[in-house]
Amino acid sequence: MMQMLKAGGLDILTDGNVEADESNPKGYYELDEIKSSLKDTSWMTKAEGKVVKVVAPLLSSMKLAYNLKIVYMERDLYEVVSSQNAMLARKNKTKIKDDQFDLRLLDTFKGIVKKSKQWMLTRNNVEVHFVSHRTLFENPKEEIKKINLFMDGQLNEEAMLKIIDPSLYRTKSDNLNPSV
Repeated sequence: MMQMLKAGGLDILTDGNVEADESNPKGYYELDEIKSSLKDTSWMTKAEGKVVKVVAPLLSSMKLAYNLKIVYMERDLYEVVSSQNAMLARKNKTKIKDDQFDLRLLDTFKGIVKKSKQWMLTRNNVEVHFVSHRTLFENPKEEIKKINLFMDGQLNEEAMLKIIDPSLYRTKSDNLNPSV
C-alpha cells in the first residue's frame, strides 16, 4: 500500500532504516520513531500532510489534535500469521518451523484488529477506508479507484496499478494447512 500511495503521488514519511529483504523485497516504508508512539508522538508534527505507516497496535496512540485519514489494510489473519512465521523463520528468530502455525499469535492478532477498529470508528477526527488485501490483488482497478476517491481524487491510478506485483502475494489462506 505504501508503494502504491507513493506512486500515486503522495509524500511518504520514512527514514529508510529497514531495508528491503527476502520477506519484503520492495522495502518497508517505515519510520523508527513510530515504534515509541505509546510514549512519544512528537514525530507527528513532521508527518502533517504525509503518509505514514502505522501498525494496528499503535493506532490508539495517535494524537487527537490531528485529523487522520487511515487506509486500513485488512488481510486474512491466517495469512498474516503464516507470513510472520515464515519471515521470522528466515531470520532464525523463532522456534516455529516455516510450515507450522502459531495459534497464540492468531488470537493476539484478532484482539489487536478488534481494538484498532473500535478505536478508529469511535473517533471524530478519524476517517477510515478499509481495503481488503485479497481484493486488491483480485480486482486492483476497482480497489484503487475507491482508494483514490477516499483520498479526494488526487492520486495517479495508473501509476498505482503498476506497483501491484502478484508474485509477492505468496501466502494465501486457501493454500494454508495450519499445523499445530
